[in-house]
Amino acid sequence: MSDDPQPRQRVYPDPGLFPAKTVSGRINGRFAKGFSGNPSGPQPGGAAARYVGGPMVISKLVQVLRDAALAGDKEAAKILMPLLLPKARAEPIAERVDLPELDTLESCRAALATVARETAAARMSPDDATILTNIIRAAIDGFYRSEVDALKAELAELKELVGDLPHARRYPRAVGRA
Repeated sequence: MSDDPQPRQRVYPDPGLFPAKTVSGRINGRFAKGFSGNPSGPQPGGAAARYVGGPMVISKLVQVLRDAALAGDKEAAKILMPLLLPKARAEPIAERVDLPELDTLESCRAALATVARETAAARMSPDDATILTNIIRAAIDGFYRSEVDALKAELAELKELVGDLPHARRYPRAVGRA
């Protein structure tokens, strides 16, 4: 008995069941149930072949790169440095800058002024200033939205009161009804 696997034979369903079926197993442009889009299977040398050797190959590669970098190869050093050095983390902005609470529009304006002053004095990076400015702007937008919502509610109440007045029916343009 041979160890070589036998090629799989395709078995097609009864052609009477699938009148629009082609030889590829497709029905109206789609594969019929039980038919693969890749009937010959995965190609040799695919994903499984890429990882032959695994950790041993990687450690050997790192060793070659390290030796080249120690010998003065700048390209090898460029490849290794991001892998060897930890990513720098900045300290939290709140510990470096004393900002007021963002509970009123005036405090938000004061916080924006503080961010501008600290950035101009080079005590805050422009990236940190951008982050804080976006947070403060979001707070300001929230205050404006709540004020606009309150004004809309007040306007609706006024329109309701004015709509009940006798002259509102005779002169609709005077009260905003056209």
